[in-house]
Amino acid sequence: MPRIIALQACRHGTGCSHLAANLAVLLMQAGHRVGLLDTDPRGGGIRTLFAVDAPEPADLNTYWWFQMPAASATAPLDKQLYRYRGDRPTTPSGIYLPPAGGQLGLQSGQAIALKAYYDSSNVGDMVHHLSRDLHLSYIILDIQPEMTDDALMGLALADTTLLLMQLDTYDFQRAAVVIEVMQKLGTRKIWLVPSQVLPVLTAEAVQEKLETTYNRPVAGVLPLSEEMVRLASQGIFCLQHPDHVLSDAMRAIATQTILDTPTATRAASSSNGKWFQSRQRSLFALLEFPTLERHILTTVLRQGSVTLAELMQHHDEPADAIAAAIQQLFQQGWLTRDPDSDGLRFRDANASANPSPQRESPGD
Repeated sequence: MPRIIALQACRHGTGCSHLAANLAVLLMQAGHRVGLLDTDPRGGGIRTLFAVDAPEPADLNTYWWFQMPAASATAPLDKQLYRYRGDRPTTPSGIYLPPAGGQLGLQSGQAIALKAYYDSSNVGDMVHHLSRDLHLSYIILDIQPEMTDDALMGLALADTTLLLMQLDTYDFQRAAVVIEVMQKLGTRKIWLVPSQVLPVLTAEAVQEKLETTYNRPVAGVLPLSEEMVRLASQGIFCLQHPDHVLSDAMRAIATQTILDTPTATRAASSSNGKWFQSRQRSLFALLEFPTLERHILTTVLRQGSVTLAELMQHHDEPADAIAAAIQQLFQQGWLTRDPDSDGLRFRDANASANPSPQRESPGD
């Protein structure tokens, strides 16, 4: 499975999309294949940064693939529009970008087509298969500040989460709330990223203040940059200003939080990762679960199919308490049995119980 990196901002305009795009390029420069998904249903800023802001192709089989020219690491990206069926890129590194925004939503035409192509019961299964077929090492998820079901699932399933915030009263209060939500969801690695920091403040002082306040590590301090303002979202900053202090800060974030962080154990299951937007129930209910039930459910969400013995190893609680919590989750419709492994699986309220095998080409 690829590493999943979620970027969550306390508000719009903090630079979350810019950081997501630059991290994708930096990982590509390090030789990796990266998936970059934007949850903004309006198309988001990611496409603008990569100069694909024109209307997306009508052919649902297509997607954008970006790669670095062999001659230079700072040259403009080589942009190709691939047809997914039988025309997948063979380059050792690059960035996969769906041609339209909101790809995690169930109403996305391309997501629905790919779900049919992969015979997936939910969008998460489609992402898993797509990652396997494209040989992605990382998936970067640009999450919107609003606490939607998609945002909650992204936070719950990410291996690493970067929380962007500005140094003002609103974001200080908002960050505390978001961190509490992440803790309830069991998000494993949470890093703070102060953004648009005034040059009169030293990075050391900002880091000490935030780490003392929230007891969370600071991944890097992003300074307010006149060059970034002048760029006006017309490209990737680290390519146009590779030696800038802001590029250095983003490079340090990539190195510290992604490249040098050991990959958390994830089950090699085709059900691993389930982004969806339930119409019958809200994931906000998960935040109100008793602690043990919430931890069991998030464990199942991350690992796909989990046996009772594995849950006993994950949770230092009496066996009868774990069994009672599992029974409650079954009765409430959150869990089901995996017919292949007899393990526990998350029950997607939007999916049929036993989807029939079918392999079609997206868009057919």
